Amino acid sequence: MCTDFTNFNKACPKDLYPPPCLGRLVDRSAGHELFDFMDASRRYHQIRMLPEDEEKITFITNIKAQELANFVIEGATCQPPQVSGAIEPLEPPKNPEWVVYVNGARNSKGSGREF
Repeated sequence: MCTDFTNFNKACPKDLYPPPCLGRLVDRSAGHELFDFMDASRRYHQIRMLPEDEEKITFITNIKAQELANFVIEGATCQPPQVSGAIEPLEPPKNPEWVVYVNGARNSKGSGREF
């Protein structure tokens, strides 16, 4: 007996905004009081910021902290190869449990109450 699954994708369309790897999210949130994330790798989170705040762009990857210095991301035309030339490595955080960047300042307290 054979089953034809050729129309299966039409009945179950792919999610346009898939969640990040759930295992990675669970591993990163273990032992913390709070966990919040924004998946900035897809274009639906692109929000134009004020020009005076552009120098304060900071983000963390799986490998190390990064800074996007003097670089403006313009709409949906930005591709990873264009961004990679503007990324400069920063010193990795001393306490990788919690790092928060707000207006260029960093908080590594590790607790929502202390922030």
